[in-house]
Amino acid sequence: MMKKLIVLSCLMSVLATQSFAATATFKVLKNDPREYGEESVQIQTNKGRLAIYAVNMSPQMYRTFAALKKNQCVSIRIDGKFEKHDGYYSLDDVKQAKKVKCA
Repeated sequence: MMKKLIVLSCLMSVLATQSFAATATFKVLKNDPREYGEESVQIQTNKGRLAIYAVNMSPQMYRTFAALKKNQCVSIRIDGKFEKHDGYYSLDDVKQAKKVKCA
């Protein structure tokens, strides 16, 4: 019985410290890479403006964002949850971004 309790306790602590990821899909309304800032990718979407920190972004992910056209959709996965402030989603560390079919 004690061994089961210890194993259960260890499992619970691992789950509690594990970071949870969130995924959301956005439809692009405006995307012009010439308007990107030095440190960020700025994309206007149906859910608000995305401001994505780009300093440590991989070249492949940057190309994914830069290639998005109006009315295309992108699925973005981040650690934590999406929070909107003053019409912006400020994303520091995008884990995955891929173009998807719009629903």
